[in-house]
Amino acid sequence: MSTPAISKVTSAQLTALEEKHPEGLTLAQILGCLEHEGIHIAVATFRKYVQRGLLPQSQLVRRENGGMHSGSQGLYPATAIRYLLEIRARRSAGETLAKIRQNMRAAILQDALGRRFANVWRALQAEIAGRRDLNSRSRHTHLQELAALAEKAQALMAHLARLTQTIQGSTIHPSSP
Repeated sequence: MSTPAISKVTSAQLTALEEKHPEGLTLAQILGCLEHEGIHIAVATFRKYVQRGLLPQSQLVRRENGGMHSGSQGLYPATAIRYLLEIRARRSAGETLAKIRQNMRAAILQDALGRRFANVWRALQAEIAGRRDLNSRSRHTHLQELAALAEKAQALMAHLARLTQTIQGSTIHPSSP
C-alpha cells in the first residue's frame, strides 16, 4: 500500500536523522524538526498518537551535568518523525486512526525491539569495558561475541521488516539496532 507524498522530507533525510540520533529525540526536538519543514503537529496530537499506540512510547534516559545526575528525560526514537509523516499521509488518504494503527503496529513494535537490543548492547559493552577482573584477551573475546550477536539481531530485524512489508505492503521502514 503506497501513501501519497505529504511532505518534502525525503526518506534519505529521515534515515540520516535516525542515524544521527540513535539514542532518540525529545518531544520538543521532534516537533522542532517538523516545524522546520513547515509541518505543525500539536503536542496534544502527538501525545494522543502515543496513547493510541500509533507512536512508540518514550524511554526515560538519565541526564547528567558534569558527572552529576540531574534528572531524567523522555526520548522517543527518531523514527517517530517517519511515523508522524506516515500518519499524516494516511489520514489525508482518508484512513481512520484505527486502520492506521492496525497497519503500523508491527513496525512500531519492531522499532521498540530494535531500541531494546541497542540498549542491551550498549549496557553490555559498558559492563565489559568496566570489568577490571577481565584480561584483555577475555575482554576482546566477549566484545567479539557481542558483535556477532548484534549482527544476528540486525539480520533478524531486517527479516522482520521485510516480512511485515510483504504482509502489509507498508511504506514504513523501522530502524535496526
